[in-house]
Amino acid sequence: GAGVIGMKTKEDDYVTQIMHVRTHNTLLFFTSTGRTYRLKAYEVPEAGSRNSRGTAMVNVLPLAVGESVTTMIDLERIHEDVNLFMVTEFGVVKR
Repeated sequence: GAGVIGMKTKEDDYVTQIMHVRTHNTLLFFTSTGRTYRLKAYEVPEAGSRNSRGTAMVNVLPLAVGESVTTMIDLERIHEDVNLFMVTEFGVVKR
């Protein structure tokens, strides 16, 4: 069968992560500069339809020029006894 388009993207853009979250879940956004932002899921604008392109993260988070979101996690899926580790391209680690 034929697939259905889930999100329309610009040329050279592609979906990197898909997550199922509840409206009041807290999301952590990690950026290319090592900064972390926290948002409730309802603070991310709704796309409207499958054919809409969505909202650029620079319009949602105060990202610096050249900074981009590299990954995001849903805090509700993390247990209290779990640590988060960040590793840079050059092997520097932070817990």
